[in-house]
Amino acid sequence: RLHLLQAIASMFEKRNVKQDLTALLLLALVVFLAASLFSYHRSDPSLGNSSGALVYPEEPRTQNICGPAGAWAADLLLRLMGIGAYYLVISLAIFDIFLLLRRAIDQRIVRGVGWAASLLGFTAIATMFVGDLFPSFWYGPEVGAGGVLGAVGSSLLLMHFALAGAYILAISIGVAGLVMCTDYVIFRAGLTCLSGSMRL
Repeated sequence: RLHLLQAIASMFEKRNVKQDLTALLLLALVVFLAASLFSYHRSDPSLGNSSGALVYPEEPRTQNICGPAGAWAADLLLRLMGIGAYYLVISLAIFDIFLLLRRAIDQRIVRGVGWAASLLGFTAIATMFVGDLFPSFWYGPEVGAGGVLGAVGSSLLLMHFALAGAYILAISIGVAGLVMCTDYVIFRAGLTCLSGSMRL
């Protein structure tokens, strides 16, 4: 018990107040964005629906649980990156966990570039896949499931490649970016889960 108390005391002695405050503010932002995205409603006032009258019949009040600010934030994120908005929030949550645990992140520029590449690849895939095959599944802004980023990325790919080639390149960019960002952690976890299931 004494060793446990000493370990806890040592942990608090090593805390960095500035980093802890940053982590807590980021946590609040993650919770706000997650709640805003998951309670998104097209009828709420937003960048593309400033009067709230885009959907008929008009809703008497904002449906987003974070109010007008949440409605605008959700619409802006979904409009810019579509499904990638959820990827952004998950990534911020993981980054915040690293801050709270005081885990050092090396090669930040490489990981940042990798994350941006993975976002570009995944949003392009979302635009092509959901837009072409399952358009009724998307309930976000009219720009599409990949947002503006996915629409631009998929358009550039389709300008130079056939649909199959565009899919292959978009998947390659997304996976390569994910590898750069996570340093194979996701693939190791997948192999671990696969080997565990095979033993069962």
